[in-house]
Amino acid sequence: MNVNQRNSGIFFYWSIMVNNFIFAPDKISFKMNSLIEILKFSIPTLILAASAVISMKIYQKTEKEKSSARCRLAFSKAIMSVRLQACERILLFLERNKPTQVVTRLLAPQLSARELQHECITSI
Repeated sequence: MNVNQRNSGIFFYWSIMVNNFIFAPDKISFKMNSLIEILKFSIPTLILAASAVISMKIYQKTEKEKSSARCRLAFSKAIMSVRLQACERILLFLERNKPTQVVTRLLAPQLSARELQHECITSI
């Protein structure tokens, strides 16, 4: 038996099944019952699959939000430590350079008050 004969046989049996379904009114109730049985299993399965997909999307969204929150927290901790170090350096610098020492160092008789103020701010 070659492939063409086998395929033609399958087609023949398939056409008989289709014809029996379409042209056999006495078997319609049996066909409808089997269709209802198929729907009894497929509808809950589809509902379950849809709920699984929705719950996975919600889970992924919350995990993404948690991850971004952790990243922001780590970034803010790093920035905060750098800012604190900068403030410490400024305080140490200002403690070493007392304002009276800055003024006496920069004081020149030809400078006006505004120019002296500008020079002090520039040096600090």
